[in-house]
Amino acid sequence: MLSEHFSIRAGIGYFGLSASSGSTSASVGFTMIPIVANYLAGARAHKFELGLGVVPVIVSGSASDDGIGKVSGSATGVIGTGVIGYRFAPLEGGFNFRVGLTPVFGSWGFLPWPGISFGYGF
Repeated sequence: MLSEHFSIRAGIGYFGLSASSGSTSASVGFTMIPIVANYLAGARAHKFELGLGVVPVIVSGSASDDGIGKVSGSATGVIGTGVIGYRFAPLEGGFNFRVGLTPVFGSWGFLPWPGISFGYGF
């Protein structure tokens, strides 16, 4: 929280997949680092949250087959994100709760992403 009405949120997430069949295997990993600035409207702990940000994305993958060999690669990019929702976060700390929509978007289109979070503030 920068003030009662402005906040900055950052995080990190990782998602990986792998598969194999016989001597063939493949894996891919996605690392995402969302950075979002939010405007908070409301009184005290109950706020309407509206935000906009960026998500640097790192994708890496590899595949191998005993008969062919191994290939691997990686790519980086940036996608956009936003926030629209409700936030309960007392200024003096304690239990906090958020629920809302955090869509991601890029040149490929728009993907709505509903979410819920809870935690403890200090």
